[in-house]
Amino acid sequence: MAPAYATSPRCFVTTTIDWGTPQYTRTSATGGTYTTADPDGSSGSLQPLTLTVQNTFLGSNTQLGSQNFNGRSKPNSCNCNRNLDVTTGTVGGTTSRGLSLHQSPKVDSSKTSTRTNANKSITTFTFSESVQNLSFTITDIDSATRDFVDAVAISGASYSGVLADSTYLQGDGSVGNPWRGKVVQALDDATSNWGNVTVTFPEVTSFQLHYWNQQDSSSPDIDGDQGIYLTNFRVTYNACP
Repeated sequence: MAPAYATSPRCFVTTTIDWGTPQYTRTSATGGTYTTADPDGSSGSLQPLTLTVQNTFLGSNTQLGSQNFNGRSKPNSCNCNRNLDVTTGTVGGTTSRGLSLHQSPKVDSSKTSTRTNANKSITTFTFSESVQNLSFTITDIDSATRDFVDAVAISGASYSGVLADSTYLQGDGSVGNPWRGKVVQALDDATSNWGNVTVTFPEVTSFQLHYWNQQDSSSPDIDGDQGIYLTNFRVTYNACP
């Protein structure tokens, strides 16, 4: 017989955090929130789940959005800041739209080929309660000559990461050994899955995503902005109050 304090199975709700729905609100380029649908409607006792997304660190040589957006005259560049915005189309060869992380260097001459805090951002994802079996895919981890080299890591919770293509990507996703390309090659962010890593957390309340640029070269004709995308989150949580 189960102990009297065991949580009822009806309390555990598995849901999808779908970035392409009105349940996600981008409050600014530095923050956004997502609240799931009420599992049993307003008249029931089960509770929705809230996810808060917040930029919590910007290195001294890192800014959100493109260089053009931030006052640099770069041809053939978007004058835009897409950080924490949602793509209009699907990403990484998946069926999911993506939550964008979009940044650029303030000063090209301060870019480095090694990973430094100056050329890094941190985005923190925090749930309103501990969740289980969180899974999503980071897409478009790539690079381009005289432009950018993506490097991505996770901290704050235990996770596993599966590379879609280990001939293109390397690393284990830790701060000391982030996911990054083996060669300099730009990918099609909509259709290519080479730069994809599927991340799973057994249990998590909050985690940090570290995002570096480790490209030291630049060009006056190239906007040095970089972007990666996060697909929809799949997660299980306890909806009982």
